[in-house]
Amino acid sequence: AFRSQVRCEAGEPGLLICRGKNCMRGYTASAETSRDLFSSDGWYLGLGDVCFFLRPLENDGQVDGDEEQEERREDEKENRDEREEKETGEKEEKETGEKEKESRLDAGRARHLDYYWVTRSADVVIKGGANYSCAQISDDIKNCLLRLYEGKLAKTQISVATISMKIQSEHEDSCCVTVELTRRPGLGEEQDKQQETEREADAWHALISDINDNFLSRVRKDSSLLPKASVPDYIRIGKIPTNFKGLPDSSALKKSFAELLKNDD
Repeated sequence: AFRSQVRCEAGEPGLLICRGKNCMRGYTASAETSRDLFSSDGWYLGLGDVCFFLRPLENDGQVDGDEEQEERREDEKENRDEREEKETGEKEEKETGEKEKESRLDAGRARHLDYYWVTRSADVVIKGGANYSCAQISDDIKNCLLRLYEGKLAKTQISVATISMKIQSEHEDSCCVTVELTRRPGLGEEQDKQQETEREADAWHALISDINDNFLSRVRKDSSLLPKASVPDYIRIGKIPTNFKGLPDSSALKKSFAELLKNDD
């Protein structure tokens, strides 16, 4: 999802990324996650914060002389490197050099920009200062439902969407999960109604009620069912609205949860 990176202009919101000696180099137990969240030149892409930057006013804070000299030396070196690359005509080395130059220039520019936080992407839940993937939470909950209701639910009958909302605190997210359950396909709507017994209908509604009424309390009491980070704060059983791409519509989900919480009050 982060492979196509485009630089933002001043004042344009975009995802905040970081790189430096203070950043980890990857996830020890998951090479795939590391590939997804780290660019080829070492930028960490998984913060999930949406920000914009503004350049300081001309007289608002002066860059000290040492930094200016250092930047000039870097620029001179980069210019020499560019001339050498043109002379050798090695296209691959030139492209690599340009990427490295761009990264160094980015780091230099970043020291003299003012950053403003806007919001977060809908892809993470932040709790206790840690970021948790909404997709991972959804997968964990889906697998938990399959274990708890083995023989009653199939994988294709469960869809899960996770979003973060500021409900309990302005400083920490609440994990809000929508579960959409689908009946097993029949021979057609009318034929299915005719062939379906009253007992099967009652069993299906009882299953939905059990998940709605008891799932949260179960996973909160039994830590073996779900990782702590994947335990929802709120759960909603219903339709998952989607956008034109077929992905969960975060705005519509937030409205649904706001309405649900309003009715509960």
